[in-house]
Amino acid sequence: AGTTAATQSVTDHSQVLELLSSAFADAGYDIEDVRVDAAARPPRIVVVADGDSGLDLDAVADLSRVASELLDQVTAESEPYVLEVTSPGVERPLTAERHYRRARGRKVELTLADGTGHGAQVVGQVRQR
Repeated sequence: AGTTAATQSVTDHSQVLELLSSAFADAGYDIEDVRVDAAARPPRIVVVADGDSGLDLDAVADLSRVASELLDQVTAESEPYVLEVTSPGVERPLTAERHYRRARGRKVELTLADGTGHGAQVVGQVRQR
């Protein structure tokens, strides 16, 4: 970790999101989630990212390097952290239009909301409109 004149602890979700969002977007990826476990020693930062072409190992390595460089600029050298950059995985809920776009051609399971809390389940394939 490097040092700067304004070093700080990077243990806040919104702080990490603000720091990394534009660099990830410039590389063609969205940050889907940030989890910070400040109680862990050293603190653990998990960044969940996705893009229209998915997230392969080369992309994970590149994004990890970029994230590490940015985090190192704002953390004290004496304050280590563990960084993990990962994809959302197949079990993540589809909650945004981009999630459905990226899932085209894939099998999905949906639970229909019928107001009773016991909605019917439907299995199908995501297609274009």
